[in-house]
Amino acid sequence: MRLAKPSLAALLAVVLAGCATLAVAAEKDEAGLLMTADRLERGIRMSNRNVNDPELTDYLREVTCRAVREHCGGLRVYVAREPGFNAFMLPNGTMVVQSGLLLRLESEAELAAVLGHEASHYVRRHSLNRWRKAKRTSSALALLGAVASAGGAVAQAGTGSAGGWSTAGSAVAFAEVAAIYQMFAYNRKQEQEADLDGIRWMAAGGYDAGGASAVWRKLVAEQDAVDGDSGFSLLSTHPAPKKRIRYLTEAAQNLAGASAAGLDAHLSSFTSKFTNYREEWLTDEMASIHPARFAVVANEQRNIGFPAGLSAYMEAKVWLRHVRRGKANERAGAISQALAAFQRGEAAPDDMPPQAHREWGRALLLPRRPDLAAAQGRFDRYFELHPDARDRGTISTLMEKRRGKVR
Repeated sequence: MRLAKPSLAALLAVVLAGCATLAVAAEKDEAGLLMTADRLERGIRMSNRNVNDPELTDYLREVTCRAVREHCGGLRVYVAREPGFNAFMLPNGTMVVQSGLLLRLESEAELAAVLGHEASHYVRRHSLNRWRKAKRTSSALALLGAVASAGGAVAQAGTGSAGGWSTAGSAVAFAEVAAIYQMFAYNRKQEQEADLDGIRWMAAGGYDAGGASAVWRKLVAEQDAVDGDSGFSLLSTHPAPKKRIRYLTEAAQNLAGASAAGLDAHLSSFTSKFTNYREEWLTDEMASIHPARFAVVANEQRNIGFPAGLSAYMEAKVWLRHVRRGKANERAGAISQALAAFQRGEAAPDDMPPQAHREWGRALLLPRRPDLAAAQGRFDRYFELHPDARDRGTISTLMEKRRGKVR
């Protein structure tokens, strides 16, 4: 029996029914992802790792809106007290900027480039696209469960002590959030789209588009300071930094006429927003990155007014930690770097803290042939600056033992 050909109307009905089914599935996808993102946001907001400073967050919001203009509606910006060069965007409009990234920026134009880049991920719905791909390649239920679990962990950690950085539970919770974020890591094409959107928007908002490539030059400087593994996990999905610098530089040249403000036009207001946080954020970095990378970050901080003596002391401490925790064949070099940092600190226009001289004295005792006279001189300087030091007896005993070994 010969079947009748379906009419055009019947075919159209079938197609529309299929589209409706896909649309419902897509809506469910988006609704589920937004619900879990909302839960993550609540956890971030409650966490003691959230830098709860209304003036600071208002400032970041203002820069975001100036950088992306009509695209800023629905965006909410949080600062997480987390070391490391990173920021991320949740699909519900939640933007999280780590303190470690802010610490590496030197101008408002650089900040605008970062915020514009993250906003582009939201505008282009990159997270939703990545989520749909994840559903095709892994267990959607497991992934959703992990996201929900991380949100709950962040919220629970937020009920801990107000100390933030010292709360282990909170640290674990934010690590979980970062892990979930990596599940939705954007591919290199999406990253480049976000780069180019961000630089176009920031130029239209009056910022110098050169700020975009400047951010990545900082990353390259940190990478170049350390041989081997750089520690930047985001590079597995992001365009290579040097390639990124090239296409951002080219884009900035094409947009030069659109940039009304210079790179440093907002420098004074930018640096003042973070003055009260720089020392504690640098302290966080000390425990998380290689000392050579920390030296690059500390030097950038000195360029924008952070006390040179204090930053040199912090550098020295990071190198001394590396003496204890680094490879045996790096010990001599780390001691040398620490002593050089102490010397820069003493030559700085501002003073190092009194305890820097005590640590300097101890560092002088570390080489196989310690300079006992120089070490005693540093300890004497420490006692001069801190006459009520309670460790005077401990240091005297240490020096007696070292002199006895030399004899």
